Amino acid sequence: MTKRIKKEFKDSPANISSLFKEVTEVIKEQDTSVYDFKISKLKAQTLISAIMMTLLVSRECSQREIAQTLESASFADILNGGQAVKTEHSAISHRLSTLSSEYAKEIYTSIYQKVKEYYVPQELGGFNVVAEDSTLVTETSARLSEGLESGRNKNVLTDKSQRQVKYTVGYDGIGATFIDLFTEQSYLSENKALFTSLKENVIPTDGHRNLYVIDRGLNSTLKLNTLKNDNIYFVGRLNSNRVYKMVEELPVSQVGNGCTVVSDAMVRLAIRGHIPEDAPVLRVIKVNVGRSVMARKGHRDRMDDYILLVTDAYDLSEEEIIEAYRLRWEIEVFFKILKQNLSFAHFVSVNRLGLETIMYCVLSMSLLLLLYSRAKGESIKGAIFDLKLQLLDIIWESELQLNKSISIAQYQSPPKIDQ
Repeated sequence: MTKRIKKEFKDSPANISSLFKEVTEVIKEQDTSVYDFKISKLKAQTLISAIMMTLLVSRECSQREIAQTLESASFADILNGGQAVKTEHSAISHRLSTLSSEYAKEIYTSIYQKVKEYYVPQELGGFNVVAEDSTLVTETSARLSEGLESGRNKNVLTDKSQRQVKYTVGYDGIGATFIDLFTEQSYLSENKALFTSLKENVIPTDGHRNLYVIDRGLNSTLKLNTLKNDNIYFVGRLNSNRVYKMVEELPVSQVGNGCTVVSDAMVRLAIRGHIPEDAPVLRVIKVNVGRSVMARKGHRDRMDDYILLVTDAYDLSEEEIIEAYRLRWEIEVFFKILKQNLSFAHFVSVNRLGLETIMYCVLSMSLLLLLYSRAKGESIKGAIFDLKLQLLDIIWESELQLNKSISIAQYQSPPKIDQ
Protein backbone atom coordinates (compact mmCIF):
# COMPACT_ATOMS: atom_id res chain seq x y z
CA MET A 1 0.00 0.00 0.00
CA THR A 2 2.14 2.82 -1.29
CA LYS A 3 1.93 5.78 1.06
CA ARG A 4 1.19 9.16 -0.49
CA ILE A 5 2.46 12.14 1.48
CA LYS A 6 -0.27 14.43 2.77
CA LYS A 7 1.96 17.24 4.08
CA GLU A 8 5.63 18.13 4.38
CA PHE A 9 7.83 16.44 6.95
CA LYS A 10 9.23 19.72 8.32
CA ASP A 11 7.50 19.18 11.67
CA SER A 12 8.58 15.54 11.95
CA PRO A 13 11.44 14.41 14.26
CA ALA A 14 14.88 15.44 12.97
CA ASN A 15 17.08 13.75 15.59
CA ILE A 16 16.85 11.28 18.45
CA SER A 17 15.97 13.95 21.00
CA SER A 18 13.04 15.25 18.93
CA LEU A 19 11.98 11.68 18.16
CA PHE A 20 11.67 10.81 21.83
CA LYS A 21 10.14 14.21 22.52
CA GLU A 22 7.27 12.94 20.35
CA VAL A 23 7.15 9.85 22.58
CA THR A 24 7.10 11.76 25.88
CA GLU A 25 4.45 14.20 24.65
CA VAL A 26 2.15 11.36 23.65
CA ILE A 27 2.84 9.39 26.83
CA LYS A 28 2.20 12.40 29.07
CA GLU A 29 -1.16 12.94 27.37
CA GLN A 30 -2.41 9.65 28.82
CA ASP A 31 -3.96 9.55 32.29
CA THR A 32 -1.90 7.12 34.39
CA SER A 33 -3.75 7.43 37.70
CA VAL A 34 -5.51 4.10 37.19
CA TYR A 35 -2.35 2.33 36.01
CA ASP A 36 -0.15 3.70 38.82
CA PHE A 37 -2.51 3.02 41.72
CA LYS A 38 -0.37 2.14 44.75
CA ILE A 39 2.79 2.17 42.59
CA SER A 40 5.54 4.27 44.16
CA LYS A 41 8.62 3.64 42.02
CA LEU A 42 8.30 2.16 38.53
CA LYS A 43 5.52 4.30 37.08
CA ALA A 44 3.77 3.25 33.88
CA GLN A 45 5.07 6.28 31.98
CA THR A 46 8.66 5.57 33.01
CA LEU A 47 8.45 1.88 32.12
CA ILE A 48 6.91 2.43 28.66
CA SER A 49 9.49 5.13 27.85
CA ALA A 50 12.34 2.79 28.83
CA ILE A 51 10.92 -0.10 26.79
CA MET A 52 10.65 2.05 23.68
CA MET A 53 14.22 3.34 24.00
CA THR A 54 15.50 -0.20 24.61
CA LEU A 55 13.67 -1.48 21.52
CA LEU A 56 15.57 1.07 19.47
CA VAL A 57 19.07 0.73 20.88
CA SER A 58 19.32 -2.96 21.83
CA ARG A 59 19.88 -5.78 19.39
CA GLU A 60 17.63 -7.98 21.53
CA CYS A 61 15.37 -6.26 24.03
CA SER A 62 15.14 -8.02 27.41
CA GLN A 63 14.16 -7.18 30.98
CA ARG A 64 17.84 -6.79 31.90
CA GLU A 65 18.36 -4.43 28.97
CA ILE A 66 15.34 -2.38 30.06
CA ALA A 67 16.78 -2.17 33.60
CA GLN A 68 20.09 -0.92 32.16
CA THR A 69 18.22 1.68 30.09
CA LEU A 70 16.41 2.94 33.19
CA GLU A 71 19.76 3.49 34.93
CA SER A 72 21.44 5.14 31.94
CA ALA A 73 22.28 8.82 31.70
CA SER A 74 20.91 8.96 28.16
CA PHE A 75 17.48 7.78 29.33
CA ALA A 76 17.55 10.28 32.20
CA ASP A 77 18.53 13.17 29.88
CA ILE A 78 16.20 12.40 26.97
CA LEU A 79 13.12 10.81 28.50
CA ASN A 80 12.98 11.14 32.26
CA GLY A 81 13.72 14.73 33.24
CA GLY A 82 17.32 14.06 34.24
CA GLN A 83 16.40 11.27 36.67
CA ALA A 84 17.85 7.78 36.27
CA VAL A 85 15.93 4.89 37.85
CA LYS A 86 17.69 2.01 39.56
CA THR A 87 15.65 -1.18 39.59
CA GLU A 88 16.02 -4.95 39.30
CA HIS A 89 14.86 -6.81 36.21
CA SER A 90 12.59 -8.87 38.48
CA ALA A 91 10.70 -5.67 39.32
CA ILE A 92 10.24 -5.04 35.59
CA SER A 93 8.94 -8.58 35.15
CA HIS A 94 6.41 -8.07 37.93
CA ARG A 95 5.29 -4.69 36.56
CA LEU A 96 4.79 -6.11 33.07
CA SER A 97 2.68 -8.93 34.45
CA THR A 98 0.36 -6.54 36.31
CA LEU A 99 0.23 -3.37 34.16
CA SER A 100 -2.87 -3.25 31.95
CA SER A 101 -1.90 -3.36 28.27
CA GLU A 102 -4.63 -0.77 27.60
CA TYR A 103 -2.13 1.92 28.60
CA ALA A 104 0.36 0.94 25.87
CA LYS A 105 -2.56 0.54 23.44
CA GLU A 106 -3.74 4.11 24.15
CA ILE A 107 -0.21 5.39 23.44
CA TYR A 108 -0.01 3.45 20.17
CA THR A 109 -3.42 4.72 19.04
CA SER A 110 -2.36 8.34 19.72
CA ILE A 111 0.92 7.95 17.81
CA TYR A 112 -0.91 6.23 14.93
CA GLN A 113 -3.32 9.17 14.64
CA LYS A 114 -0.38 11.62 14.63
CA VAL A 115 1.51 9.73 11.92
CA LYS A 116 -1.65 9.43 9.78
CA GLU A 117 -1.67 13.23 9.55
CA TYR A 118 1.29 12.94 7.17
CA TYR A 119 -0.24 10.44 4.77
CA VAL A 120 -3.23 10.04 2.49
CA PRO A 121 -4.84 6.63 3.13
CA GLN A 122 -4.26 4.11 0.34
CA GLU A 123 -7.34 4.00 -1.86
CA LEU A 124 -8.31 1.56 -4.58
CA GLY A 125 -11.57 2.06 -6.42
CA GLY A 126 -13.08 3.96 -3.48
CA PHE A 127 -11.86 1.45 -0.88
CA ASN A 128 -9.31 1.82 1.91
CA VAL A 129 -7.06 -1.24 1.54
CA VAL A 130 -6.15 -3.18 4.70
CA ALA A 131 -4.05 -6.35 4.47
CA GLU A 132 -4.62 -9.03 7.11
CA ASP A 133 -2.18 -11.79 8.01
CA SER A 134 -0.67 -13.61 10.99
CA THR A 135 2.85 -14.21 12.25
CA LEU A 136 4.10 -16.67 14.87
CA VAL A 137 6.73 -16.22 17.58
CA THR A 138 8.13 -19.32 19.28
CA GLU A 139 9.40 -19.94 22.81
CA THR A 140 10.19 -23.05 24.87
CA SER A 141 7.25 -24.38 26.88
CA ALA A 142 9.37 -24.18 30.04
CA ARG A 143 9.10 -20.37 29.83
CA LEU A 144 5.78 -19.82 28.07
CA SER A 145 2.94 -21.16 30.20
CA GLU A 146 0.30 -20.86 27.47
CA GLY A 147 0.59 -20.94 23.73
CA LEU A 148 -0.06 -22.81 20.49
CA GLU A 149 1.55 -26.21 20.15
CA SER A 150 2.43 -27.76 16.83
CA GLY A 151 4.16 -30.88 15.58
CA ARG A 152 3.69 -34.59 16.09
CA ASN A 153 4.34 -34.57 19.83
CA LYS A 154 2.35 -31.47 20.73
CA ASN A 155 0.51 -33.36 23.50
CA VAL A 156 3.76 -34.57 25.13
CA LEU A 157 5.56 -31.47 26.44
CA THR A 158 9.12 -31.38 27.78
CA ASP A 159 11.39 -28.51 28.80
CA LYS A 160 12.63 -28.44 25.20
CA SER A 161 9.16 -28.44 23.66
CA GLN A 162 8.09 -25.24 21.96
CA ARG A 163 5.00 -23.10 22.18
CA GLN A 164 3.97 -20.28 19.89
CA VAL A 165 2.07 -17.04 20.15
CA LYS A 166 0.15 -15.89 17.09
CA TYR A 167 -0.21 -12.20 16.25
CA THR A 168 -2.95 -11.44 13.69
CA VAL A 169 -2.64 -7.97 12.22
CA GLY A 170 -4.53 -5.60 9.95
CA TYR A 171 -2.05 -3.33 8.12
CA ASP A 172 -2.94 -0.29 6.03
CA GLY A 173 0.53 0.56 4.73
CA ILE A 174 1.22 2.93 7.64
CA GLY A 175 0.68 0.84 10.75
CA ALA A 176 -1.50 -1.77 12.38
CA THR A 177 -5.18 -0.81 12.25
CA PHE A 178 -5.82 -3.75 14.58
CA ILE A 179 -3.83 -6.55 16.21
CA ASP A 180 -4.86 -9.62 18.19
CA LEU A 181 -2.75 -12.02 20.23
CA PHE A 182 -3.83 -15.67 20.24
CA THR A 183 -2.54 -18.40 22.56
CA GLU A 184 -5.41 -20.92 22.43
CA GLN A 185 -4.72 -24.06 20.39
CA SER A 186 -7.76 -23.66 18.14
CA TYR A 187 -6.30 -20.42 16.75
CA LEU A 188 -3.46 -22.32 15.12
CA SER A 189 -5.96 -22.54 12.26
CA GLU A 190 -5.79 -19.41 10.11
CA ASN A 191 -9.42 -20.00 9.18
CA LYS A 192 -10.31 -19.21 12.79
CA ALA A 193 -7.65 -16.61 13.64
CA LEU A 194 -8.07 -14.42 10.54
CA PHE A 195 -11.86 -14.69 10.58
CA THR A 196 -12.19 -13.93 14.32
CA SER A 197 -9.83 -10.97 14.17
CA LEU A 198 -11.59 -9.56 11.13
CA LYS A 199 -15.06 -9.91 12.61
CA GLU A 200 -14.06 -8.32 15.93
CA ASN A 201 -12.12 -5.39 14.48
CA VAL A 202 -14.00 -4.22 11.40
CA ILE A 203 -14.79 -0.56 11.93
CA PRO A 204 -16.82 1.36 9.30
CA THR A 205 -15.02 4.45 8.00
CA ASP A 206 -17.01 7.61 7.25
CA GLY A 207 -17.29 8.12 3.53
CA HIS A 208 -15.21 5.06 2.71
CA ARG A 209 -15.37 1.31 2.65
CA ASN A 210 -12.51 -0.88 3.81
CA LEU A 211 -11.30 -3.67 1.54
CA TYR A 212 -9.60 -6.44 3.52
CA VAL A 213 -6.97 -8.40 1.63
CA ILE A 214 -6.64 -11.77 3.31
CA ASP A 215 -4.19 -14.64 3.16
CA ARG A 216 -5.11 -17.99 1.60
CA GLY A 217 -5.28 -19.39 5.14
CA LEU A 218 -8.84 -18.05 5.36
CA ASN A 219 -10.56 -20.26 2.79
CA SER A 220 -13.61 -21.76 4.56
CA THR A 221 -16.67 -21.36 2.36
CA LEU A 222 -18.89 -20.82 5.40
CA LYS A 223 -16.63 -18.04 6.70
CA LEU A 224 -16.26 -16.34 3.30
CA ASN A 225 -20.05 -16.45 2.89
CA THR A 226 -20.44 -14.91 6.36
CA LEU A 227 -18.15 -12.03 5.42
CA LYS A 228 -20.26 -11.46 2.31
CA ASN A 229 -23.52 -11.55 4.28
CA ASP A 230 -22.08 -9.10 6.85
CA ASN A 231 -21.05 -6.63 4.11
CA ILE A 232 -17.35 -7.01 4.91
CA TYR A 233 -15.53 -6.44 1.63
CA PHE A 234 -12.54 -8.68 0.99
CA VAL A 235 -10.15 -10.05 -1.61
CA GLY A 236 -8.72 -13.50 -0.93
CA ARG A 237 -7.28 -16.49 -2.69
CA LEU A 238 -8.67 -20.00 -3.16
CA ASN A 239 -6.81 -23.25 -3.72
CA SER A 240 -6.76 -24.01 -7.45
CA ASN A 241 -8.75 -27.23 -6.97
CA ARG A 242 -11.69 -25.40 -5.38
CA VAL A 243 -15.15 -26.59 -6.49
CA TYR A 244 -17.75 -23.99 -7.42
CA LYS A 245 -20.79 -23.49 -9.66
CA MET A 246 -20.86 -20.67 -12.18
CA VAL A 247 -23.83 -18.32 -11.90
CA GLU A 248 -22.78 -15.75 -14.48
CA GLU A 249 -19.74 -15.45 -16.72
CA LEU A 250 -18.26 -11.95 -16.93
CA PRO A 251 -16.18 -10.42 -19.74
CA VAL A 252 -12.41 -10.52 -19.21
CA SER A 253 -9.70 -7.98 -19.93
CA GLN A 254 -5.96 -8.01 -20.49
CA VAL A 255 -4.29 -6.76 -17.30
CA GLY A 256 -0.54 -6.67 -17.99
CA ASN A 257 2.39 -6.70 -15.53
CA GLY A 258 2.86 -10.38 -16.32
CA CYS A 259 -0.76 -11.27 -15.45
CA THR A 260 -3.51 -12.43 -17.79
CA VAL A 261 -7.14 -12.92 -16.74
CA VAL A 262 -8.30 -16.36 -17.86
CA SER A 263 -11.87 -16.08 -16.56
CA ASP A 264 -14.09 -13.86 -14.44
CA ALA A 265 -17.37 -15.16 -13.06
CA MET A 266 -20.03 -14.89 -10.38
CA VAL A 267 -20.14 -18.24 -8.56
CA ARG A 268 -21.38 -20.19 -5.56
CA LEU A 269 -18.71 -22.09 -3.64
CA ALA A 270 -19.17 -25.71 -2.65
CA ILE A 271 -19.53 -26.69 1.02
CA ARG A 272 -18.17 -30.22 1.57
CA GLY A 273 -18.92 -31.09 -2.06
CA HIS A 274 -22.46 -29.66 -1.97
CA ILE A 275 -23.46 -26.32 -3.51
CA PRO A 276 -26.60 -24.84 -1.88
CA GLU A 277 -28.85 -22.97 -4.30
CA ASP A 278 -29.33 -20.15 -1.78
CA ALA A 279 -25.61 -19.71 -1.04
CA PRO A 280 -24.23 -16.16 -1.41
CA VAL A 281 -22.79 -15.29 -4.81
CA LEU A 282 -19.09 -14.43 -4.88
CA ARG A 283 -16.83 -13.33 -7.69
CA VAL A 284 -13.92 -15.61 -8.70
CA ILE A 285 -11.20 -14.47 -11.08
CA LYS A 286 -8.74 -16.95 -12.57
CA VAL A 287 -5.41 -15.24 -13.24
CA ASN A 288 -2.41 -16.58 -15.12
CA VAL A 289 0.55 -15.08 -13.24
CA GLY A 290 3.21 -16.16 -15.72
CA ARG A 291 5.09 -18.41 -13.26
CA SER A 292 4.57 -21.54 -11.21
CA VAL A 293 2.80 -21.15 -7.85
CA MET A 294 1.60 -23.64 -5.25
CA ALA A 295 -1.85 -24.97 -6.14
CA ARG A 296 -2.58 -25.53 -2.43
CA LYS A 297 -0.98 -23.78 0.50
CA GLY A 298 1.86 -25.85 1.90
CA HIS A 299 1.85 -28.32 -1.03
CA ARG A 300 5.03 -27.66 -3.00
CA ASP A 301 4.61 -30.97 -4.82
CA ARG A 302 1.78 -29.55 -6.90
CA MET A 303 2.31 -26.37 -8.88
CA ASP A 304 0.10 -24.37 -11.24
CA ASP A 305 0.64 -21.29 -13.37
CA TYR A 306 -2.57 -19.58 -12.26
CA ILE A 307 -4.29 -18.42 -9.07
CA LEU A 308 -7.96 -18.07 -8.10
CA LEU A 309 -8.90 -14.76 -6.48
CA VAL A 310 -12.23 -14.47 -4.65
CA THR A 311 -14.01 -11.26 -3.69
CA ASP A 312 -17.35 -9.72 -2.82
CA ALA A 313 -16.27 -6.31 -4.19
CA TYR A 314 -18.22 -6.56 -7.43
CA ASP A 315 -17.58 -2.98 -8.56
CA LEU A 316 -13.79 -3.27 -8.75
CA SER A 317 -12.12 -3.96 -12.06
CA GLU A 318 -10.04 -7.09 -12.58
CA GLU A 319 -6.90 -4.96 -12.56
CA GLU A 320 -7.85 -3.36 -9.22
CA ILE A 321 -8.57 -6.74 -7.62
CA ILE A 322 -5.22 -8.15 -8.78
CA GLU A 323 -3.45 -5.02 -7.54
CA ALA A 324 -5.18 -5.29 -4.16
CA TYR A 325 -3.99 -8.85 -3.72
CA ARG A 326 -0.47 -7.88 -4.80
CA LEU A 327 -0.42 -5.24 -2.04
CA ARG A 328 -0.89 -8.01 0.53
CA TRP A 329 2.86 -8.63 0.41
CA GLU A 330 3.52 -5.32 2.14
CA ILE A 331 2.37 -6.84 5.42
CA GLU A 332 5.13 -9.46 5.04
CA VAL A 333 7.65 -6.62 4.76
CA PHE A 334 6.07 -5.03 7.85
CA PHE A 335 6.50 -8.25 9.87
CA LYS A 336 10.12 -8.48 8.70
CA ILE A 337 10.84 -4.93 9.94
CA LEU A 338 9.32 -5.69 13.34
CA LYS A 339 11.18 -8.97 13.79
CA GLN A 340 14.58 -7.92 12.47
CA ASN A 341 14.78 -4.43 13.92
CA LEU A 342 12.45 -4.19 16.94
CA SER A 343 12.86 -7.47 18.89
CA PHE A 344 9.46 -8.80 17.81
CA ALA A 345 10.90 -12.26 17.14
CA HIS A 346 11.33 -13.15 20.82
CA PHE A 347 9.59 -12.55 24.14
CA VAL A 348 10.51 -9.82 26.60
CA SER A 349 7.70 -11.07 28.84
CA VAL A 350 5.95 -14.45 28.93
CA ASN A 351 2.84 -13.11 30.67
CA ARG A 352 -0.13 -12.19 28.47
CA LEU A 353 -0.36 -8.60 29.76
CA GLY A 354 3.38 -8.20 29.26
CA LEU A 355 3.23 -9.66 25.76
CA GLU A 356 0.49 -7.21 24.79
CA THR A 357 2.31 -4.23 26.34
CA ILE A 358 5.52 -5.01 24.45
CA MET A 359 3.46 -5.61 21.30
CA TYR A 360 2.02 -2.08 21.38
CA CYS A 361 5.43 -0.56 22.24
CA VAL A 362 6.92 -2.29 19.17
CA LEU A 363 4.12 -0.95 16.98
CA SER A 364 4.58 2.57 18.40
CA MET A 365 8.32 2.54 17.64
CA SER A 366 7.66 1.26 14.11
CA LEU A 367 5.45 4.30 13.45
CA LEU A 368 8.01 6.76 14.81
CA LEU A 369 10.75 5.12 12.77
CA LEU A 370 8.54 5.39 9.67
CA LEU A 371 8.09 9.10 10.31
CA TYR A 372 11.80 9.66 10.98
CA SER A 373 12.98 7.61 7.99
CA ARG A 374 10.65 9.41 5.60
CA ALA A 375 11.77 12.80 6.92
CA LYS A 376 15.41 11.80 6.41
CA GLY A 377 14.84 9.99 3.12
CA GLU A 378 16.33 6.81 4.57
CA SER A 379 15.30 3.19 4.92
CA ILE A 380 14.04 1.96 8.29
CA LYS A 381 17.33 0.11 8.81
CA GLY A 382 19.30 3.25 7.92
CA ALA A 383 17.17 5.33 10.29
CA ILE A 384 17.83 2.93 13.18
CA PHE A 385 21.59 3.01 12.51
CA ASP A 386 21.54 6.81 12.39
CA LEU A 387 19.60 7.06 15.66
CA LYS A 388 21.94 4.61 17.41
CA LEU A 389 24.94 6.74 16.41
CA GLN A 390 23.21 9.81 17.83
CA LEU A 391 22.50 7.96 21.05
CA LEU A 392 26.14 6.85 21.34
CA ASP A 393 27.15 10.52 21.00
CA ILE A 394 24.79 11.42 23.86
CA ILE A 395 26.13 8.57 26.03
CA TRP A 396 29.71 9.63 25.27
CA GLU A 397 28.92 13.25 26.13
CA SER A 398 27.20 12.18 29.38
CA GLU A 399 30.16 10.07 30.45
CA LEU A 400 32.53 12.90 29.55
CA GLN A 401 30.55 15.33 31.71
CA LEU A 402 30.40 12.81 34.55
CA ASN A 403 34.17 12.20 34.48
CA LYS A 404 34.75 15.95 34.33
CA SER A 405 32.54 16.49 37.40
CA ILE A 406 34.38 13.75 39.31
CA SER A 407 37.76 15.27 38.43
CA ILE A 408 36.66 18.73 39.55
CA ALA A 409 35.30 17.34 42.81
CA GLN A 410 38.55 15.49 43.48
CA TYR A 411 40.59 18.63 42.72
CA GLN A 412 38.48 20.79 45.03
CA SER A 413 38.55 18.23 47.84
CA PRO A 414 41.99 16.56 47.78
CA PRO A 415 42.35 13.50 50.00
CA LYS A 416 43.69 14.08 53.49
CA ILE A 417 47.23 12.83 54.17
CA ASP A 418 47.80 11.18 57.53
CA GLN A 419 50.53 12.92 59.58
